[in-house]
Amino acid sequence: MEHINGRTTTKRLGRGVAALLVIALGMVGLATAVSAQTGPSGDCTGDVVTSFGNDFFGTGRPEISLFSVGTSSRTYTLATALPAGEYVLNAVSYDGYPNREVVSAQPDEQWFAEYLAADGTVLATSGTTADITDAVVEDTWVGGIGSVTIAQEATELRVTHAAVGASNPNSVRPVCVGATEVVAPTPEPVIPPSTVTVTFQDEAPDASTIELDCGGQSESATGRLVQLRLADLPGGSSCSIDYPADRVCELSHEPTGTVTEAGAGALVVSIPSGGGVDIIVDIVCVIEVVDPGTPTTTAAPTPTTAAPVSPTTTAAAVVPEVRSATATPQQANPAFTG
Repeated sequence: MEHINGRTTTKRLGRGVAALLVIALGMVGLATAVSAQTGPSGDCTGDVVTSFGNDFFGTGRPEISLFSVGTSSRTYTLATALPAGEYVLNAVSYDGYPNREVVSAQPDEQWFAEYLAADGTVLATSGTTADITDAVVEDTWVGGIGSVTIAQEATELRVTHAAVGASNPNSVRPVCVGATEVVAPTPEPVIPPSTVTVTFQDEAPDASTIELDCGGQSESATGRLVQLRLADLPGGSSCSIDYPADRVCELSHEPTGTVTEAGAGALVVSIPSGGGVDIIVDIVCVIEVVDPGTPTTTAAPTPTTAAPVSPTTTAAAVVPEVRSATATPQQANPAFTG
């Protein structure tokens, strides 16, 4: 009995050792497989990034993976609420586990995301991720999943398998979703052509030419008194006025505080942020008068003495003019008798 029992015991021990050897070899194979698998190889970027966990290779798969047959949707609370606006979305999708390289093909390992309001209302739905490569130990997909516009603040994000009800599990793990707000570029202010009014124009030598530039719209005027009127310019814009720096100019403008000097011969017109103002600038320039300085004293002329007449000089005699005339006969006086 002892021999039989011993042999029986030996057989049982042999079977147990063999089983342990199989398990050990399996563990070695698993360790080798796990050591060759590194997990997701991509990250999401954006203003608001939502990650769904870091477990891989089976650990925690029921908590983070999606299946077309089984758990097909999961909802996460956003760490930072997403304000209303337009967003471009990017995502990372992954699948990897021991012996995946020999598993039958799963052509629908895809998912999409939905942003939800606090009451569960679906505000926007993303595009779908691409399929994960089959017949490899693991694979990561990184890419864009479209753009969305949400009309109100989103507080939750729901990820859903894109092939619910398929013939095989199509297991896939959403890694993260990143949302980047689309910020429209600030439009350049459209500055309409200014209204330039010359109130007095004169081509006299002291006329001056005034140049006005408002956002690329240029105007010029020549005169002794130039009045520039800038109407309906958008808020925050500005104009420049150039006038002869070598002239003496008097400046006035309405309303006050809109025009400042920017060096000799230059002014800057700053339109208030509210816009819609009517600015009038009067510029009167004249040719600069040269300072005559201290008047010069002119010396009195020195009197000159006439030279004496030489005694040998004989003055010419003045010959009186003789006028020849015919006497008019005197009319007889009839009263005269004699």
